[in-house]
Amino acid sequence: MATIDNKVFEERMRKLKNSYEQIPTVSSTEKIMEVVKQNEKPTKKRMSFQLPYVASFIGVLLLGGILAMQLLSQTNNLTNSGKAPTEDTINQTVTEAEIEMAIKEIRGHYERKLGELKEELQSEDAQQYGFVQEAKKAVEKFEQRKNYASQTELTTYMERVNEIITLRVSMPDEEFELLENAAKSGETIKNNQLFGYIDKLNMLHERFHEQWIPLYERNQHTITDITAYVNELNNGNELTGDPDYLELIKTLRKNGYYFYHEGEGYVNFKPDYTNIYNQLADSLGDDAKLYLKLESEKTRLMDGALTSSHKELGERLLEMESFVLNYPSFLKIDQIKEQYRMYIDVYLKGTNNTRIVTEDGEISNEVKANFEALLNENEYSETAKIVSRYVQKLEETQFILTDELRAEVIELPKVLKPQSEEYSTYTYLLPISDEMIVRYEEFKARGDLTLFYGLGGNTVEMSVARIYMYAVEKGDYDTAYQLSYNGTDSELPNQEQFVKEMQQATVDYQALSNDVVKVSTNYEQNGEEINQLLIKENGETIVMHMKLENGYPKVVNHQH
Repeated sequence: MATIDNKVFEERMRKLKNSYEQIPTVSSTEKIMEVVKQNEKPTKKRMSFQLPYVASFIGVLLLGGILAMQLLSQTNNLTNSGKAPTEDTINQTVTEAEIEMAIKEIRGHYERKLGELKEELQSEDAQQYGFVQEAKKAVEKFEQRKNYASQTELTTYMERVNEIITLRVSMPDEEFELLENAAKSGETIKNNQLFGYIDKLNMLHERFHEQWIPLYERNQHTITDITAYVNELNNGNELTGDPDYLELIKTLRKNGYYFYHEGEGYVNFKPDYTNIYNQLADSLGDDAKLYLKLESEKTRLMDGALTSSHKELGERLLEMESFVLNYPSFLKIDQIKEQYRMYIDVYLKGTNNTRIVTEDGEISNEVKANFEALLNENEYSETAKIVSRYVQKLEETQFILTDELRAEVIELPKVLKPQSEEYSTYTYLLPISDEMIVRYEEFKARGDLTLFYGLGGNTVEMSVARIYMYAVEKGDYDTAYQLSYNGTDSELPNQEQFVKEMQQATVDYQALSNDVVKVSTNYEQNGEEINQLLIKENGETIVMHMKLENGYPKVVNHQH
């Protein structure tokens, strides 16, 4: 029988609790890029972009220059002939000069939008967000294209790339407005469009949250009833507090976040799935609507206790199973499976603060009745089969929840099993937080690794790994060297040689950050060796090796 140590299990559950409160969804870059790739081969047929609702918006936005090449060509023709351009003139060969002007137009649009986003976020590293990277890739693809069959083809491709830039290089409220406009016009919103927006909210959570914590703590003394206060936050009621605090509340609500009490008197926020559902439901598929419903009703662990009853948790498990069986190819199906894995464990064993046993360790009569009802009413479900096997083991112990049963790993059927068997947390690698940047600059001056403790929700290992990646992406190889393991068994070269090798290396941490959605940390050799398992959305993994040097984690140089 597979078992895990109780303390390890509790730590995993704690991390999972924090992770699932703000599970990120990652939009599929490949889906968006498919549209751009379709234009890499000459075609005379105008193909429909998968974000059609942007068309009317773009029609206004781009009058100032995006269609300049086509209009200039038409103007020249009118000047020369006094007649409107014909099909032949529209489809005339595109010159190298016109292509170069189009590239400058696209690059200029991207740079302008990026500048606006940097100002909005007050971040010089905004380009490192995954959603901006999607637009950057589209721009680079456009810049690589060197010939077109006609003016129409060039103009069409420009429009499509500009639509991606406008949609992705923006604040969440701007993107949601486009989605709302689509819904109002009867357009169908595809899942990758929906998740692109939700993904953006989750990527920006770290940035907003580090602003939120000190302001909330400064104004926490005004709160007398936490539940009522959270309701006031979500309802947009007038509140008292520092101007900066009140302004941040408005910003969070404007951009689509929903406040909730996460326990111990702290308030956090997540994407407002209920509002997304209410505004977009008519334009979404059945799978997306049910997903939003599941997310809006997500059972949370607050202070280690369930926020719903044991019976309701069982009902939720059945809903999640039904979703997995009905929509096996859903873009975020693995996320649902991971939630299921956590909840089935809690349903069968409880938690420290949600006890399902009496004082003598026996499963309570209420929970026994819940088990029995679920088995009787859903006999053929996979959930019932899992519960039945566990109940049989409980019967052998007269329903005493022994330490062995608590430690048992619940085996899931293949259909409900997540891609990764490792317990992992959803993590974005780049950009790093403002506080990390401050510590990074201090570390360059002082070389003190204790600076990397206590950085938000990151472990010291994760902080060192992220700052190492950030330094490499910035070309700061001297700092990367200081964060590299140089113990007695190290193959690290001297600093001068390291810098030379890194300058010639092909390691692209930005590309890695774009793909990675989860991280699992494994400790070996009594904690002396740390393996950061970086998990991509498709389930592929990359291991980042670290070792302790004088008690502090450092990155094992990847070039050796």
